[in-house]
Amino acid sequence: MSTPTRKRTRQSTAVRGAVAFGILGAVLAAPLLVVGLLLGLLVGVTSASFDGSAAAGPSPQALEVGAVSAEGWTHPIPGVVTYQGNYGQLRSGYTHAGEDLSAPYGTPIYAAAAGVVSRASCQGFQGRSPCNVIINHGPDPSGQVIETWYVHMYPQGVLVSLGQQVAAGERIALTGSNGNSTGPHLHLEVRVNGVVTDPTAFFAARGVDLRNPTATPPGGDGVAAALTWARTQIGAPYQWGATGPTGYDCSGLTMRAYESIGLELPRTSRQQYAATVRVSEGDLRPGDLVFWSSDGTAEGIYHVALYAGDGRIVQAPSAGRTVEEVTLWRTNLYGFGRLP
Repeated sequence: MSTPTRKRTRQSTAVRGAVAFGILGAVLAAPLLVVGLLLGLLVGVTSASFDGSAAAGPSPQALEVGAVSAEGWTHPIPGVVTYQGNYGQLRSGYTHAGEDLSAPYGTPIYAAAAGVVSRASCQGFQGRSPCNVIINHGPDPSGQVIETWYVHMYPQGVLVSLGQQVAAGERIALTGSNGNSTGPHLHLEVRVNGVVTDPTAFFAARGVDLRNPTATPPGGDGVAAALTWARTQIGAPYQWGATGPTGYDCSGLTMRAYESIGLELPRTSRQQYAATVRVSEGDLRPGDLVFWSSDGTAEGIYHVALYAGDGRIVQAPSAGRTVEEVTLWRTNLYGFGRLP
């Protein structure tokens, strides 16, 4: 099989979402500030246009990735590539009730604020596609109950469970394209006392600009995002010669992982070794490739996996097993590679 050429454009989607906690105490301790925020929210929500094109007052300053606003909210997907601006859009037989934030498969999704997971299911719910997560953020200072809804993940991309308490900025899911969807994205909804609300205006009133994905996520050549995608496939069966989506062999998994971030790898483990440059074990970064050889030569390479950090790998191991994350094993370990 000939070696494909690499795509000219590389997308970097690794996200350094830092876990942060909501600063509710500061709000409770400043009654005058609370009153001002509530007035700002009322103005913002009522003045927002139905298609989401108008925002509530000036756009807030962009937060650093993972930062939490003074109101205790954060951007749920700072790795977003495209803000669709489609809240309230009239579609065939219904009105679009949320905002779509497009990003590559496996991009981390974070809890927008502290709360309790009230739904984590891969069954359709109230017309929403599977899988879906709902976080109940409890009553705000005015007594209104706030919920955020996250939709379109694949089963492996749901990272929380019913009843789990989460902090603002805690990773809860990975983007997918499950159900009624034309590509990987987060469908984000906000409900106030059960009523659908424009997410853009709602977040703007709490110091977060959904249209601005904050700072560009780090990651150099972006291969850490390939690891993020590979983790969404954990549990998929090993199948010799398979490249997904229902099964993978070792190089099929690594090939698809890199493809998810806009990079192309050759098909086989030997070809992938030849397409990469050598790095030492001490210089390994998450998403780099790890190779094994049966005879200590490049010609004997028979297995490849993605380095996962902390001495671990994600691999499609062998027949009868499934994609897994395990400790890097040393038998027949041959070398390490990174795309130049």
